[in-house]
Amino acid sequence: MMRFSNLVSSKITLVVLSITHLIVSLLGLDLLTQDWVVQWDAIVQMVGGLDLYEISYTTFNGEQFNAPNHLPVFFYLIVFLVKIFGTYPQVARVFLWICTLGLTYLVVKASNVERDTEIKIANLFLAFPVLIGINIIGVFDQMVMLLMMGGIYLGLKNWKLALIGGVIFGLGVMTKIIVILALPILLLVMLLRGKFNHILSFMMGFILVAGSIFYYFYDLYGSKFIDQAFFWQTRRSIETNTVWFYLNIEMGSMDWFWLQFSVMAIASLIFILPLRSTTDETLYISVSTYIMVFLLVSRVIYSHYVIWVLAPAIPALYVLYKDGKLKLILIWLFALLMVSVGSGISVLNRDILEANMQLQSLGALILNISLYVVFVINIIFTLHLSRKKRVETL
Repeated sequence: MMRFSNLVSSKITLVVLSITHLIVSLLGLDLLTQDWVVQWDAIVQMVGGLDLYEISYTTFNGEQFNAPNHLPVFFYLIVFLVKIFGTYPQVARVFLWICTLGLTYLVVKASNVERDTEIKIANLFLAFPVLIGINIIGVFDQMVMLLMMGGIYLGLKNWKLALIGGVIFGLGVMTKIIVILALPILLLVMLLRGKFNHILSFMMGFILVAGSIFYYFYDLYGSKFIDQAFFWQTRRSIETNTVWFYLNIEMGSMDWFWLQFSVMAIASLIFILPLRSTTDETLYISVSTYIMVFLLVSRVIYSHYVIWVLAPAIPALYVLYKDGKLKLILIWLFALLMVSVGSGISVLNRDILEANMQLQSLGALILNISLYVVFVINIIFTLHLSRKKRVETL
């Protein structure tokens, strides 16, 4: 036990884990996963001068995919970098690795703990298999979470830093729309704390950046941008690993959108109750739980979505650990891992192996049971922390 404690608190372990993430990220280039192949192919075509929405489809395992189905900020950023450093896929992978380290730094600083504990949290976060998996497959969710966590962290500081936080948060929203889910929680906490200057400053930065990026792309691409960046998500079919597929739910795409919107709107009102404590850890765990609510009514769940729930919860875990919730934390982390495993089984079976409905059903069963376990524990964590009073720092 002592050896494990020494290993977790070691700076050498931190260096080794950081280098490991870089190595697996670069080795992931040889795996040729769908996410990476489609993204990189789009970036190469953009560097070659093709219009973002004129990029030809990429064929992967006999299916055609088009990368700019997300907001295009990430693609433009990587195009900018490869024009400087050369059209090498390693450029994008190193950038995503830097984002991983940046996200690790932010979740540690947001935890507000002493130096020795910071190293332990960083090591445990970097060692979590899903974070390693994200670097292997080459998705950019670590960049998205970096921007979201950075926006929240600075937004809670003084009103001047809240402006910068709003700028970063706005960039995050225009990188992947999932970030917007943290906004009502953050604004509610600022309101309950009476930090009206923070709200004004944060929203000025947010609207300036998000609005400017939106206007730029809309002016450049018109309805193509709106359709691909936003409405494409409403047209996605129900993924075969979700509970909705097995319940045979039949709803139009916009009907599903309004269902999600209604559920999230009601949930945001419910969160007024736990957020009355206004502690930072309650805010962070509430963001994690709020995103969990969204995943429960989502038609698509992939393994890398786990980072959306994990990253904002990290700053709250140390307080929960001190409150004697270690066993529950371990069950929660294991369930999160099983969500990723269940999704991985389903996607691997669908995209790479010959379709096997028994294997597909097994993956879906593991995913959905684990998803609800995570949700229930998230609720327990949120209710527990909501009873703690915020200590003002002078």
